[in-house]
Order: sequence, then C-alpha cells, then structure tokens
Amino acid sequence: MKCLVIFLLFIFLNVNAEDLDIGGNLVLNRYFLFKDSIIPYPTFDEVYTEISLSGSNYKVFTSFKLRVWNRENVSFSQLSTFPVETYLYPWELYVKIDDFFIENLDLKAGKQRIAWGSADKLNPTDNINPFDMQDIFDINKRLPVDALKTTYYLPFDISFSAILSKFTPSLFGWDTFFIAQYSSDSIPEGFSLSKYDTIIYPEKKNFKDASFAFKLSGTVFNWDMSVSYLKGFYTFPFVDSINIYPQDTITPFDLNMDTYLSFPEYQCIGYDFAGEIFTIGLWAEAAILIPQEFTMRSKKTLPTGNPQMPFLTEERDTTILNTSYFRYTIGSDYTFKSNTYINIQWNHGFFYENSDLNDYMFFYVEQTFRSYKITLKGGIEIDDFAEVNNSYGFTTAFEFNIKPYDNIEFLSGISYFNGKEGTFFRRMKDVDNIYIVLKGYF
Repeated sequence: MKCLVIFLLFIFLNVNAEDLDIGGNLVLNRYFLFKDSIIPYPTFDEVYTEISLSGSNYKVFTSFKLRVWNRENVSFSQLSTFPVETYLYPWELYVKIDDFFIENLDLKAGKQRIAWGSADKLNPTDNINPFDMQDIFDINKRLPVDALKTTYYLPFDISFSAILSKFTPSLFGWDTFFIAQYSSDSIPEGFSLSKYDTIIYPEKKNFKDASFAFKLSGTVFNWDMSVSYLKGFYTFPFVDSINIYPQDTITPFDLNMDTYLSFPEYQCIGYDFAGEIFTIGLWAEAAILIPQEFTMRSKKTLPTGNPQMPFLTEERDTTILNTSYFRYTIGSDYTFKSNTYINIQWNHGFFYENSDLNDYMFFYVEQTFRSYKITLKGGIEIDDFAEVNNSYGFTTAFEFNIKPYDNIEFLSGISYFNGKEGTFFRRMKDVDNIYIVLKGYF
C-alpha cells in the first residue's frame, strides 16, 4: 500500500493542473429528536473531496472525507473545549489500468469500493466492503478496502473478475447499538455487554486475513446477471469468550467481565439479475452464507457464601454459528408519466442477522415537480409469520426536497419508528426525529 501511495503522489505531482478533475460535496446534517434518547447519537457534517486523473488507458483516483462531529458538553471541564470533533478519513486511493499487459484485462489496485449486486441498497451479495455505520439513518454506506481486482472481458458481454482484499472491520461511530443486538444472544443472562475489552483480529501473515472473491457477469436477452463467490470474514465482531469473576476477595459480589470478540470466517455463494418488463424494473438477488463453525466460551466464577467452597466456577461452550442460511432481496420500480417514481423491495435477512432471519418490506414513493420533490418512504418488519400480531415493526418518513440551484440542495423530513418489543424498528423508537440537511456540490 505504501508503494502505491508513493506512485500516486508521483503521478499527481508531475501532471498539469488542467489534467486533474477535482470535485466533491458538502453535507450539513441536523437532527432533532422527539425525546431524550437513551442511545447516544452524535451527528456530523461532512466534506467529501475527490481528485482524479485519467489518461488513455489509466485512471488515478483519490478521495477524502472530513467529518465534523457535533457533540454536547456533559461536564463543566468540557465547557473549556470547542464542542466539535474533527476527523479526516483518507477514503479511496487506487489506480486503474485498462488492457493491463494483454487486451481486455483490466487491473484496479488500491483502496477501493467494490459494489456487488443488483438490488437497491439491500444487497445480500455485497460483502467485500464493510459497513460505515457512523450515520444511524444511512447505514448502507460502505468503507473502501485495500484490494487488487482484475477483470477479464470475454465475448458475448461476459466478464470475469477476481479479487483479493485485506480484512477491514465495519466502522461504528456511536457506542454499540447494532453490535449489542448483533451479539445479545451471546451474553449470559443477567449481564449486558457494556464494553469490549479485547478485539481479536484475523491473523495477518501468509494472507490469512485476506478475502478471495470471484464473479462471472453477463447479459442474456437484455437481462444483467451474475454468479459470485466470496471467502472472507464477518465484518461485525462476534463474542468469542466471556470471563466473569469477582473483583477481589474482599468484595466478591462486585464482578468484572472480560470480553473477547473476533471475526469468524464464512463463504458466500451469490446470484443476482436485473432487467425490465414493459418498462417496469425488476431485480432479484440471493446469497447462501456458509459460516465456519464458531463457538463462544463463557466462564463464570461466582461467590457461594460457603466458607468451605467460597467460589464456584462454571464453564460453558455455546455454538453461535454452525449452519448455512439464505438471504435474498426481490424488488421492482416504475416511473409514471406524471413523474411519480415507486420502488418496492422485499428483503429476507437484514445485514446484521445471521441465525433468526426476519423479513422486511421497504417502499419508496417520490413525486417530482420542477425544482422540488416530495418523498414518502418506509418499511415493515415481520419477525414471525406465525404470530404477526406480536412480531411486527414499522418505520415511515416524509421528506421535502428542493434544489434551487444546480449545486445546492435542501431537504427536510420526519422519521418515525415503532413496533412490538424485540423488533428492530421498535428498538429504533428512541431516535424518532425531524431532520434538516443542506447539500452543496462542487
């Protein structure tokens, strides 16, 4: 990666200014919660900048994200500091070469986004890039990864891609809301996973932390389709082991909990297609995920009150992953002559679910006028079809968007979540909000 950075810097420093293409956007977010949230939820503003240089058979690209977090001062000592935190994220950084040594062979190397799947955001096969979950209301963002991608173009609109990528965990920005749910079944009864003491990363030597992926794509009767395979790691950590023990012999009922988390391996076989029937867009995407067997070990040492045997130790192994599971998304969209756009998708297995997969139906209706548009969107969750009345959740949002100038966009809306206890949308109830967003493009 260091050699690639030096190479890209050399290219950028040795080209004329008129050969560069510089662009980006500015996003200012403000969210107003309906009530005090039990979920810490900071917001951030973002400046995204990209620089690219294209030649006859190559492209050099780099981008950065500057995120300015807005936080509240919660103690007197913090009043002496400016209530913002600024982070600069180097984002993508890659070089792409067409006809690399041989005709029809393309090479793309560096930090990059490799998007797979034909569904709209809910992509069961899109597993190479981890999630960027710093914005709770836009959890479909992805992080670029260090990867080497080769694509060979065959006759009849067929292409074959091979990818080698480095493991990168998902990015969390506001405590552990999703991770707590993702691992909640792994925590002993009576305890909650309040912090993660140790993260165990995949071993780095001999490419043991690398992901390998292959994809065969083509077009048949104007329908785009692909078959894919991935061998990699979950990007959300699982609880590997828990050790609960007394802090000391003087206060044996005050317990410590040491938690270790790791990233299990898995394989994914995917298929997707997309096309049109009478101008109605249709797509489907499915993936079989085959996890490596993963067992969590828990050890509890608790006081007994018996002087003869003051402590009792219990050890237990719990299998977290051992069977394959199936995720899929089916969707359709259509634009009416009145400039009304409708998008509907059915999703089985949300991105963080791995055992008990739930079903979700999402809809998006947009009416466009001259300089503004109105959007109604939402979703319905069903955890158990046998008891729908006790296992449903829902969300809805109404949004107004106006674009007075080509490079200025303003939108405002309201989001609402509810449902039965235990559902995903019910857990989001505490972040019902009104939001205002200003976007500028350059």
